[in-house]
This record gives sequence, structure tokens and C-alpha cells, in this order.
Amino acid sequence: MSGIPDKCVVRHMILPPFQIHYLRFILEAYEGIGIVTTLDPRLGLIQLRIAPGCEEEIDRILEAEKEQLQWRGVALEEDFPSQLLFEEICILEPFSSNRTPQTKASSASSP
Repeated sequence: MSGIPDKCVVRHMILPPFQIHYLRFILEAYEGIGIVTTLDPRLGLIQLRIAPGCEEEIDRILEAEKEQLQWRGVALEEDFPSQLLFEEICILEPFSSNRTPQTKASSASSP
């Protein structure tokens, strides 16, 4: 048995909505290493399904294009097994480069 996983790895990211097509076209050029699905076009929230064994290549591409794409990874509740407590949430708003993630405690104390 090889060290290559037999299932896709799923990641979620937020990037400026107008950059979603750019990421999609980059990955299409690599023919099958990953699939981009737009979950919320207004927020720039995407799901990236990475083909088994292509995780390192995707990481290299994302790192090389980070400045252009302005992406950041997000953890959605569905990314965690049900037995884990999802302590920190990201308050999703339309993309803004000056936005910071909030925790439950900080969002509760906001006016």
C-alpha cells in the first residue's frame, strides 16, 4: 500500500470574489489536481477538493499565488468530526482585506 490517500482532501478558503475564476483557471491548467466549488460568491467562500497525492503541489501553487489571490483558509464546522467542539468561529462577511476573525467571546462583547 502506498502513502497516497485514496480520497480527496477538502479545504475551505475565502478570497476576493473576483479572484475565484483566476484560481479555477490555474488549477484547470494542471489538469485534475483540484476542483474549485464556489459556496458563496458574495463572500468569496470556496471549497477546494484536492486529488489524492496532489496536496503538496496545491500547497506550492497556493503559496506562489498568495499575494495575487489574497486567500486565507477557513475552518467550517463541517470540517471537524462531530465529537470535537468547534470553539472558534469566523464571522463571515463580504471580503475585506482589513477584516479579522472573531471568536465567540469577542463577538458577544461587540456592540
